[in-house]
Amino acid sequence: MKVVFRAVAVLVMLSLAGAGPLASLAAAQQPVAPQMFQEDVKPAAPQRGMDVYDVGAVAATAAGFPFKIAICAIGTAVSIVTFAGTFGTRPDASAAILHEGCGGSKTPWIVRGSDIRPRPTVSKAFDWETHRFNWEQQ
Repeated sequence: MKVVFRAVAVLVMLSLAGAGPLASLAAAQQPVAPQMFQEDVKPAAPQRGMDVYDVGAVAATAAGFPFKIAICAIGTAVSIVTFAGTFGTRPDASAAILHEGCGGSKTPWIVRGSDIRPRPTVSKAFDWETHRFNWEQQ
C-alpha cells in the first residue's frame, strides 16, 4: 500500500513541477505559430462622441425601466400561477411566459444609442431613372 501512495505522490509532484517551475522550459519547446491572414484583420472603428441618440437612449432607458419592472413582475406572477395550475407538467410554458414578460431579446432593458440611431440610407441601383434634368422639367 505504501508503494501505491508513493507512486501517486511522485506523479503529483511531477505534474506540479511541469505546471510550475518547469512550465517555462516546456513552453520554450513549442514552435511559434506563423502569423497568417494579417490582411484580413481590420482595425477597430474609431470611437464616436456622445450625440443626441445616446442622450435619447439614456432617457428611454430611464423612462421605460419602471414599466419593464412592472411587466416582468406580472409575467413572473403569471408564470408561477401557470406552473402551479399545471402541477409542474408544463415547465416550458411557464418558462416561456417568464421569458416573454421579462423581455428576452426583443426588448432590451438598456437602450443604446445604436438601437435608435437611423441606419444610413443606401442609394438605389436605379436612382438615375427618376432623376430629371432642368431641361426635362416643364
